[in-house]
Amino acid sequence: MSYNKLTLALAALICVAAPLKAQTPQEGFFLNDYRLGYHFNPALAGGKDFISIGEFSKQNRNNIGAGAFLYPMGNEVLTFLSPYVSTAEFMSKLQDMNYEFNTYNYNLFAYGFARGEAFHTIELNARVLYGASVPRDLFYILKEGTTDEVYNLSGARAQGQLFAELAYGYSRKLSDIVTIGGRAKLLLGLNSIDYRMSNLRLRLTDQEYRMDVDADLEMSGRNKTFVPTEDGYLSVLNMTSSGRWYIPTGAGLALDLGVVVTPNEYLTLSASVLDLGGICWSLGNSGRSTGTATFTGLDVAYNELNKDALIKKVLAVGEDFVETLKLKATGTQVRFNMIPLRANLGIKYKLPKFEQVHVGLVASYIGYQNMPYWEARYVMSCNPLDWLDFAGSFGYGAHGTVWGVGASVRVLKFRVNVGYEMGFGGYVGHSFTPVQPNNKVVSIGLTYDL
Repeated sequence: MSYNKLTLALAALICVAAPLKAQTPQEGFFLNDYRLGYHFNPALAGGKDFISIGEFSKQNRNNIGAGAFLYPMGNEVLTFLSPYVSTAEFMSKLQDMNYEFNTYNYNLFAYGFARGEAFHTIELNARVLYGASVPRDLFYILKEGTTDEVYNLSGARAQGQLFAELAYGYSRKLSDIVTIGGRAKLLLGLNSIDYRMSNLRLRLTDQEYRMDVDADLEMSGRNKTFVPTEDGYLSVLNMTSSGRWYIPTGAGLALDLGVVVTPNEYLTLSASVLDLGGICWSLGNSGRSTGTATFTGLDVAYNELNKDALIKKVLAVGEDFVETLKLKATGTQVRFNMIPLRANLGIKYKLPKFEQVHVGLVASYIGYQNMPYWEARYVMSCNPLDWLDFAGSFGYGAHGTVWGVGASVRVLKFRVNVGYEMGFGGYVGHSFTPVQPNNKVVSIGLTYDL
């Protein structure tokens, strides 16, 4: 075997067997003829006219793994609630704020075409974003009960958005070295919910039980809406449904901006900012719960020393705490939510003597509001055959080391892109539950060259 063929075979083997990155939009920066590379940088649009139907991708991010809650011991798997798992060991695996954020993107249709010196793209997507954050003290209460005096549960949050995205992209070469691109995206909001506790503190002492609350709920959607009670509160027992979830209740705009610089035939530099914008939501519900509830003991008169009277007083105390948590309708009709901002940097180098092999670096940032994520990766791609590409990477992110595998296969004018990404750390017991924080990306797509 010649030296050149041996090098190409080795590069392909590394891309398959070593810790590598998944077939995500970032990988499009390194693969030959990847038509949807503009998802990584809008300036990367170009090449042949194409259509794409049905590309699907999902991202699952969290900063706490199943290893914090499940503990293999012999042939059994214990939960963190087991007395054989110490509180110190359990709490050491938690963050001050523990979160998970998930995104699902489904491409309904994409069309790319060249006109003159420019390349245009038109795309329709459905997108789902949802996540939650839980403070550390809540897990301490679950494990130990209320043994301390003060607990800070502030920052707890649950949120989600479902929206459609209609995008138009434009890219053009300014010179042989510089290419610019951009995409304007119309966002049509279908459903949204955001419940956040900016302040929730519990004080549990021998002298008093005290709860301070400041929480907000914002919800938009035609499928389910609250009907405020006569005293102005929102209740899950008093909701109405129209069944028309597909009618928009919000609208907004977002921009993608990018530039690609190729100082020579071997080196390519890329920088982009994506999803710069958000959605203005309306026709929804909003509510706020705020106040303080305190219990310092029961004031019982002599004639109330009977079972029924005592139960009535205890229930009254409980009602005071529940009343503090109840959401009072605020009547807010319009609100604006940013979608997670993304930023990407890439450096790609084509090996002069082995032009089928590219190496480089990719760095990315995703602003999940109070749950940002970043990572940097070393990338290698190989195109050993005209119809086959391998691409992959390994690197480090906000929650540890990451890896993945990916491939692109062309059959006639069809090209299938698939990939999988995960962090290091193994799995719990005989399952596919990751021990370490789960930073998983799965994607699959199909394009057809016109």
